[in-house]
Amino acid sequence: MSGFFSTDPWENGNDKRYAGYRTSYSIKAIHNQHHEVIRRSILGQNNHEIAAEIGLGHQQVCNILNSDITRRKINELQRQLYGETLDIAQRIQDFTPEALTLLEEIIEGKHAEASIGLRAKYAALHLARAGYGEIKKAVNLNTHLKREEIEAIKSRSVAAAREAGIIAADYVDKSGE
Repeated sequence: MSGFFSTDPWENGNDKRYAGYRTSYSIKAIHNQHHEVIRRSILGQNNHEIAAEIGLGHQQVCNILNSDITRRKINELQRQLYGETLDIAQRIQDFTPEALTLLEEIIEGKHAEASIGLRAKYAALHLARAGYGEIKKAVNLNTHLKREEIEAIKSRSVAAAREAGIIAADYVDKSGE
């Protein structure tokens, strides 16, 4: 075989890339760059985004995030974050009666500086929270009708309006003539 390098990976028994040798990288201490990787990971960025924005290789980011010391740090921070989230949720729950009372007073007009527009806005929001909000789904129906079908619809609507007392009984539609 000529040349310095062999193309046969099994020829050189010391070639660790092909002999099933697996290198393990273990972080011994968390440095500033590691903290930034951890922070971004907790915020939801994926490994590729973290690597690109920090200037590390993807594998480096994986090694950092998969090390034992980093996993422990991530778990600790996630527990902290979860605890803070629960604290905020509890504060919101505790404040809700006061907020509701204020909204009711505004809607009822007990605060003179609250305009009718502001009162109406918060009354509508309150109704929406109770399930009586504005209808957001609009249905558009397009169809083609013949003249006879249109006249039948018109005569049914005129009959219904007469029956309800909306129009006089002696009303005559002259648009069809």
